[in-house]
Amino acid sequence: MSLTTEQITEIKQFINSRGFTHIEVEMEILDHVASATEDKLKQNPNLSLQKAIQEIHASFGIFGFSTIEEEKQKHVSFLIRKQYWGDLKSFFTPERGAINIMVILGLLILTQLKNYISIEDMRHIPYIFATALALTIGIRNYRRFSIWKNKSLMISLSVFPLYLIQPQFGNIIGLVTEDIARSNPQLAGVFLISTVYLLILMALACYYTMNWGYRWTYERYLKYTI
Repeated sequence: MSLTTEQITEIKQFINSRGFTHIEVEMEILDHVASATEDKLKQNPNLSLQKAIQEIHASFGIFGFSTIEEEKQKHVSFLIRKQYWGDLKSFFTPERGAINIMVILGLLILTQLKNYISIEDMRHIPYIFATALALTIGIRNYRRFSIWKNKSLMISLSVFPLYLIQPQFGNIIGLVTEDIARSNPQLAGVFLISTVYLLILMALACYYTMNWGYRWTYERYLKYTI
């Protein structure tokens, strides 16, 4: 037998009531529970839908649906990492090579600041760059991600690298630059420019990965809910 729309809705409500609201996790659990529910109701037509759902949930053990959520998180995290490194490497291909050239030219202009700012003061530049990039990308995507970040595992996880890694990485670069500058100012300058270059590419890769994450989720789930 096939479940009705009302029965599927009731299963979704049960899943949500257990705290599983990310759509990717919800749909994965729904697939398992709906299939098992169909089998139970087929074997015992007198069994109520609520009783069938509760029995299926109990069959998952003490952790319930958490095992499915954990596996889905691992899979989504793997997809994000794979996409992120792909986006980062893409700046060295003809497709996005122009962006790479623009970043290099911008940093060459930045090197002229050494005539006006001491290398110790320039150590603040990576953190400023990282924070500015994170804020710019965040503001650009704010509306879309604020709506869906709590409803989509992919979207919520794709944001983390930008806000957890970028500013901290920028601060670390600054501290290392200051330390190197005490013994070798020229090497500190080379290190600073090189790492800021990498920092910018990492931030841009985050931006492209976030957009990819939204498109991935939209095509599979969100366009059916909007």
